[in-house]
Amino acid sequence: MLEKHATGFLTYCTTASFSRKSIDSLTSTLKSLDSYFDSRPVDSHQAITYRQLADFIAFFISYSIHKKKARVWCLHQFFHYLVTTKQIKENIALGLPYPKIERTVPLFLTASEFNRIIEHFCRRTETVLWTSEI
Repeated sequence: MLEKHATGFLTYCTTASFSRKSIDSLTSTLKSLDSYFDSRPVDSHQAITYRQLADFIAFFISYSIHKKKARVWCLHQFFHYLVTTKQIKENIALGLPYPKIERTVPLFLTASEFNRIIEHFCRRTETVLWTSEI
């Protein structure tokens, strides 16, 4: 159902200098979207609703939060393209919220762990390579 529009969209993305990785991600998501709508009662791209797009994002529960964010980004871009080319009147995907990605806390060595590493390598050296003269 979306194949003709997806091809035009991907050509547009290539012309707009999207990175190869972005185009691969968009291609993958659009293939998943097309197969998702092939199994649903949707006649055309104009008949797609916001609820169906939200269900498409939620349908893939096992994917990581980063993949879901990429899917939302793809839908925003694709439906923007459909509006720009006057295939649909409004971008229904704009309301899809990006999932919140929690910041990961970096792990640091404690001062005693750092000193143990330095002491280990100091014991293994035979000569002093650098000295600080005060």
